[in-house]
Amino acid sequence: MYVPSALHLSTFRELVRASAGYVNSGATSVARTTNVVVTFSEAVTNVTSQTFLLNQAGGNGKNCNTLGAAITGNITGNPAQTIWTFDPTPTLDAKTLYCVTVTTGVQDLTSQPMAAPFTSSFKTGN
Repeated sequence: MYVPSALHLSTFRELVRASAGYVNSGATSVARTTNVVVTFSEAVTNVTSQTFLLNQAGGNGKNCNTLGAAITGNITGNPAQTIWTFDPTPTLDAKTLYCVTVTTGVQDLTSQPMAAPFTSSFKTGN
């Protein structure tokens, strides 16, 4: 089973672990053209627009407990399937909190799903 631990999802058997790359959780003044990169400890599959999500924060833009508007983009993986990049189609809005979610639909190569979603957030600059 996977359990969240700070910015990482880890397992008791060290199967799949996800961590935010390039943009640390809680970062501020992030470039509006930034890509969101998630790195896993081993190859994973089923990383799609349904399992790797970027949303504006809900609750009047103040937190990620409620998700706001979904951001469209292109998702690509490296050949080893351990690094996945979400390239937003629009330029992100200025001074806006964004929420990153990787759902339990992501699986390792033995079809073992993540037991808990990975979440992270960042705020754009001007």
